[in-house]
Amino acid sequence: MFQVIQPERALYIQASNCVEAKAWTDILTKVSQRNQRRLTVYHPSAYLNGHWLCCKAASDTAAGCSPCTGGLPANIQLDIDGDRETERIYSLFSSYMSRLEEMQEACGSRSVYDGPEQEEHAAFLIDDPQETYKTLRQVIAGVAALEREHAQYRRDKFRKTKYGSQEHPIGDKSFQSYISQQSEESTHSI
Repeated sequence: MFQVIQPERALYIQASNCVEAKAWTDILTKVSQRNQRRLTVYHPSAYLNGHWLCCKAASDTAAGCSPCTGGLPANIQLDIDGDRETERIYSLFSSYMSRLEEMQEACGSRSVYDGPEQEEHAAFLIDDPQETYKTLRQVIAGVAALEREHAQYRRDKFRKTKYGSQEHPIGDKSFQSYISQQSEESTHSI
């Protein structure tokens, strides 16, 4: 479990394993390196039972008690491939889409019901169901929009591709597998 610290509140993210957690923190660190409003202090523990476990501050918006790490020395230039890192974030969201939808359903259930329906969503610990629901709705809509854009791009590329051209010669096995994959996709979408 790790935190993404924001001025309004901390976002807690629980990864399935240490490799997934490292992937998330690497991506988020790279993406936020140039953030001018980046915080300098944070709480290394969770906010539970009305106080931060690290410094016992009572307010959930209290300034952090430990300095943030991750500042780059001034003489190091970080070359970030924004497209690649965005694709990695999309990949993570896409691969966990069913889990995000389950969590969204749990938020909806907790917002409406406070009874036996809670038991089926007991795996999720959600402090603010309404805000979490809104955030998840935005994430899911964003991933769906990206998926539509990817599908449209593949369809356009398939239509514009000329089999036997210099870019895609007749004997190119990778292109032949691409053509067969696109043919299958186009018959499924009809």
